[in-house]
Amino acid sequence: MLALAAAGVATAALLAQLTWALGAPPKTDWLPFATGARVLHSDPGCMYCLGTQASAQAALLGYVPTAGFPKPFVNPPLVAVVLQPLADLPLRTGLLVMLVVSLGALALAARVADGLLPSAMAWGPRVLLLVAALLSLPAVTAVGLAQWAPLLTLCALGSLVALRRRRPWLAGLLLSVLLVKPQTVWLVLPALAAARSWRVLLGVATGAAGWLLSGLMLVGPSQLLQLPRLIMQRHVDEALRTVGVPGLVSDLTGSGAAAFAAAAVLGVAAVVAAWVFRSRLRADPALAVALGIGASLAFAPHVFADDLMLLAVTAVVWARYSQWSALGGMLALSLAYQADAWLPLAMAPFTVLAVVGVPAGAALSAWMRGDAAAVSNLPVDASMQRARQRDGSNLGRGIGAV
Repeated sequence: MLALAAAGVATAALLAQLTWALGAPPKTDWLPFATGARVLHSDPGCMYCLGTQASAQAALLGYVPTAGFPKPFVNPPLVAVVLQPLADLPLRTGLLVMLVVSLGALALAARVADGLLPSAMAWGPRVLLLVAALLSLPAVTAVGLAQWAPLLTLCALGSLVALRRRRPWLAGLLLSVLLVKPQTVWLVLPALAAARSWRVLLGVATGAAGWLLSGLMLVGPSQLLQLPRLIMQRHVDEALRTVGVPGLVSDLTGSGAAAFAAAAVLGVAAVVAAWVFRSRLRADPALAVALGIGASLAFAPHVFADDLMLLAVTAVVWARYSQWSALGGMLALSLAYQADAWLPLAMAPFTVLAVVGVPAGAALSAWMRGDAAAVSNLPVDASMQRARQRDGSNLGRGIGAV
């Protein structure tokens, strides 16, 4: 009954987001996406010029807004290429197509996540965890905003499947899709390095090279250099709205720069923790991916509620070690998000604590359970066996080749 009730609440929240989006297309992130696609077609040599984007956006809207204008396009040029077939459609029609794609990706992500959960997990907790992770109150905002989170979550879950099937390069290539929003994956890289998952990192590097080379071909080096400047110009002032720890620092200090400094310190701490935790990560590369994504979201200076859908990746791996802890952590995320909405505060302290609690809880469960957690039915390959012998450690079985 609890699973059905949660599904009902999540469905209502999802429908509310869809209704809001279709009622106010200019408020969604489809507006900058369509703007980027149009600018790439008309003036690729000034792809990230704010004035050029403003002109294209005003033409798309048919008017010049008095506030919050323009909403800049700050994704890689290849994203604009993918969106070009929708660029000439009316704003609402293009948004509708994007929403259908997002819902399709979300459905596929649920299917993939279900296959990654422990086979012994009962139907009720399984459904409840899938709903709590993929359709948490903050996560469903990704659909309403027409953001990338459903597609990125699908790719990240796909990387776990690739690891299970012993295709580490493909796992890395799928993870490289998340570089469209590098703040969601920045701490995955040191976690994979600590796990000695070199072939996964090679896949990430291959994808990163694709992003870079396609950008050079499409807009040239000067515009690629303009992109980080545009991002920093825009995002330092937005740090106080992030749902990670740096956002809390920004709220307390009133400084966006302090958020980026806090992210740097936290990033170093995460790298050190990955090194200390390296034996466990080496035995289970999927855990490195899951904890890396969770830490990236918790410690990045530019992460919003819609990005928290990616915590589903951490949750499905966490469930292999402790399904009830994973379920509690994901339910706590929605409760914390709602509690912050009721508080008369600019900051969101409960959401931040809940976000940090997901990777922290997963790491603690993995550390405590160790061999007691059957994370996979696959045998440990020879390279993992040798790693375990070198370390002198008695670790649980991994789910993919290193």
